[in-house]
Amino acid sequence: MPTSVFLNQTLACSLVLVAMTPWVAAGAAERVVENEQYRLALDDDNAGLPVSLQWRGTELLDAKRGLGWSFTSFEFRSKIYREENRHVWAGKDEPRFATDVGPATTEVMRADGVTTVRTTYTNSFAAVERRIVLHDTEPRLQIECDFRFTRKVVIHEPDMFRTTMGFAAPLASEAIADVRQSPAGRFTRTCHDPQGLPTGARFDVSLLPAGPMLVKTANGSLGLVATGGVTGDVPVPVPAKPLVLAPESRLVFTIDVRVAADVADATAAWETAVRDMPASQKPAALLRLGDALVAEKEITAAEAVYLDAARLDKDFATPYARLAAGRRDHPDVPGTMTEMEAYMEGAYRQPYDFGYILSGRGICENERLTEEERRLAIFNILIAMENSQFNADFYCWAARPFEKLGMHAQACAIYRQALWAADHMPRSEKQREKHRVLCRTKIAELEKAMVGRTVEALPPLIPIRVPPPAGLLIGIPKVKKEN
Repeated sequence: MPTSVFLNQTLACSLVLVAMTPWVAAGAAERVVENEQYRLALDDDNAGLPVSLQWRGTELLDAKRGLGWSFTSFEFRSKIYREENRHVWAGKDEPRFATDVGPATTEVMRADGVTTVRTTYTNSFAAVERRIVLHDTEPRLQIECDFRFTRKVVIHEPDMFRTTMGFAAPLASEAIADVRQSPAGRFTRTCHDPQGLPTGARFDVSLLPAGPMLVKTANGSLGLVATGGVTGDVPVPVPAKPLVLAPESRLVFTIDVRVAADVADATAAWETAVRDMPASQKPAALLRLGDALVAEKEITAAEAVYLDAARLDKDFATPYARLAAGRRDHPDVPGTMTEMEAYMEGAYRQPYDFGYILSGRGICENERLTEEERRLAIFNILIAMENSQFNADFYCWAARPFEKLGMHAQACAIYRQALWAADHMPRSEKQREKHRVLCRTKIAELEKAMVGRTVEALPPLIPIRVPPPAGLLIGIPKVKKEN
């Protein structure tokens, strides 16, 4: 059934329904909702998110990180990791790790063969409505996260706004489509945690949906197919570019899950979904495949997949960010490009995220650059700083090229900017003071140099030749026409 039908169905429930299902207590903060197929336990202390979702007695959901949206925001010159689920940032106390949820209200509605659990709250940027739609007889469920924005929101990287469903540990086998082939191939892996223990698969739906995923138990007793999409006041498909949403704009993420006791049926349904997926989802599908290959330590194969994703969408910067991270984490594995080169390729597709250009800061010292190219690289870093996080380190990286060029006044000015930025960093006070000490030291050194000696060697000026206006020739005498 299309998402729009479910939205209309839910609206109809809220208008005409009738029976509000009484809560059944399941613990201090848990509440339980049941129908003929499903048993859902909710945590009132965690925005009404589920801690358990069982289908015919089989657990489908991770108890702590089974559901929630994420928004990595670069707004207001500050990178904030916003989450709905408080378990994501357990143990994190820095301001940049935010659980962005207001007081929540949950109600249950039953109508037309479905049980809908509706939770609403307001956070720092939107009125949020989450709907968990459980079919009474069909082995199917939907998760719908509906945002109505209360202010203008700038989403700098569309793949960093998403809804995630984390499955229970027995559902550890995931199959991901390799859409480079026709028909699509399949990459299957068993998910593990950092200690090597099996953990449940995870399915994400971002503003750049990545197509369907097949998830199975290790013993093949159960399979499910997860698909997802995005609707609302956004272009379809959403381009891999910054997106500005006005107040009152609407955005809806949907995850559709079909469960099957027969894994062969689930596999056939997944193959059909892969065959029918839009071509616009293939770059993100390849990104998902590359990430899975990295998790299996298949670094060389992953790099080839990332490059294919980048070739399919000339605006998609994330594949190059993944390549850069791979070079950083696996420097001994032969690669297609260096970390610096990968970051810079991403930078020219996505200049709004400080990370790509500023993390590629070593380019200014590349001996293969001409002097003109070196200065252009420095200027690009300054452009990237205009949207950078309040982190003194990044300003310091921009100051160093000027310092090496002997341009002490310019370097000192940027270090002063770094000192100011330290006061606004979304970090602990201890970290802020560490940066302040560094900046004050550099400023004192540069001020001493500026007033204590004359600059003897500055880079030569690069001449700028302004082209003449069209049709005007300079320096060529006019020829007098003879009668």
